Amino acid sequence: AATWPTWLRLALARMVLLQLLGMSQTCCSAGPGLASAGCDLSVPDFARLLFRTRAFYKEGLFELPDALRVNRIIEGRETLKESCPAAVLQAILLKLEENLVYEPQAMEALLSVYTTYLHDAIRRGMIGQSEMRDWGLEAGLERVQVIREKLSVKKNLSSAMVMNYCSVADRFGARHEMRWLLQPPFGNAADLEGHGGDVGLLSDTDLYIYVVDTPWCEKPSEDTLAQLWRVARSLHVIQYRGGPQREEQSAYFKFIVDHWDSLPDFTIFVHPDADEHQGQEFLALRRALKLIKTQSEFANESIGYYPLSQQMVVDPRRVWGKEYAQGWRQFWHRVFGYPWSSHGFQAPRCRWEAKPGFFLRDFVDNKSERLSRADAKAACAQAGEECAGITCGSPLNEGEVLPEIAGASCTARRGTNGLEESPEEELSYVKTCAVGTDFSVHKDAEYPVAADADQQVMNTYLRHSSKFLFGFAAGDEKVRNEMESRARCDELGSRCGGFVCETGLDLANFKTKKAYKAAREAAACTVREGTELFGSPSGELAFLKVPQSQ
Repeated sequence: AATWPTWLRLALARMVLLQLLGMSQTCCSAGPGLASAGCDLSVPDFARLLFRTRAFYKEGLFELPDALRVNRIIEGRETLKESCPAAVLQAILLKLEENLVYEPQAMEALLSVYTTYLHDAIRRGMIGQSEMRDWGLEAGLERVQVIREKLSVKKNLSSAMVMNYCSVADRFGARHEMRWLLQPPFGNAADLEGHGGDVGLLSDTDLYIYVVDTPWCEKPSEDTLAQLWRVARSLHVIQYRGGPQREEQSAYFKFIVDHWDSLPDFTIFVHPDADEHQGQEFLALRRALKLIKTQSEFANESIGYYPLSQQMVVDPRRVWGKEYAQGWRQFWHRVFGYPWSSHGFQAPRCRWEAKPGFFLRDFVDNKSERLSRADAKAACAQAGEECAGITCGSPLNEGEVLPEIAGASCTARRGTNGLEESPEEELSYVKTCAVGTDFSVHKDAEYPVAADADQQVMNTYLRHSSKFLFGFAAGDEKVRNEMESRARCDELGSRCGGFVCETGLDLANFKTKKAYKAAREAAACTVREGTELFGSPSGELAFLKVPQSQ
């Protein structure tokens, strides 16, 4: 049976299902028209899996909590199959849908386990026709078969990656030489031979770099461009004049206009420092590119609009610490309309550098229990200096075969001898933590907020030429530059309606960032209490505050 082809295994599973379903119709009902399959639906994971799977099959909505729930059930399948085999079977089918594209052996491994558990549940009288219907198990098998069939129908799909580029240094001073394009999961497969993971995912994708044509921008170095030629199917470097302070959008629109009659099947818009926005593992982009590389009907139908950005929770490092926590409070107020209150927010402490093909020696506290990658990282972070990182994908006993359908294969390691080459192609993550911090949850007292913090947010200001506002805000007649006046008006809250600058400098005429910044700093402005605009004979420039509710 181990050598049977996948299609035969699937057909056999469905045949056995149809023939044996009549063996048990004794399961109690969990409500009108709903068979419980012996499951206690007061258990949150069981009930939520049932109803969220129904929603997924109907609407296609599957969120992070759903994926985590599936992983929990699969990891505990040997125990849970005794109390709720339908939930285990459903979780396996959902996992199979997820992995079918990305794991070549997923069909064989998961379907084999599914068939074994199904036979056992039918034999024990815990699965019948009503359970298969209500839990969507037969529908799940049909979905898997449809996906497999569509993956086998080949298409000639084209793809392009488009980015705007100005300088090797960003506004924070960090340097980005697009090294992420040269590293896994991208890079040139020949250069990364022996890596063992995903590499060369852009080999079928055309790369377009739009360089902004302004004095302070310059194209990537010749060395970088020479290396990028080996990463993508083709490389195009286009110099263009972007919109003022909106170059990213301008580059994307220019690509669309230039290729309107020959747009690729998939266009991927990214930042040149994409790892800062998507995370170093590129979770979303990695999946999208692997799906596109199947060159299949399934890929053609599956991706419409697909957001790639992962919120900057860990990377880049500049989001760590007190400044980030205060920024979070401002963001919270703008989104939800009321001041921050403690929700146990915890700033990230550690970042992790992947080291494929290496392992770290010795378990932390002699604990050899395998954990998911997230749980192992949490345990390692909690262990402080006793833990150097985690190692995943290693059998604990000689001859042991790791489960192919569960994510629990990682352990926290002391790394006594540092990184060592792994003959089993293990994957390690080396820990680097912020200096001088502990792992306690932030308390609001750590970051005091002024009494009128609900108004201390970064407001939006609308610019009005040849206009002014009456009255100095809170009697404050101090002359400030534009940015200082914005900050002061934010600080005054409802007592400030905006600010007025004596001369309306046309900032668009300044050709360098240095000159542009100098002009903003040179502006002579005062904060005003009025909200009604009046004509200015001297050509003043008014900035009217937009209330947060608008």
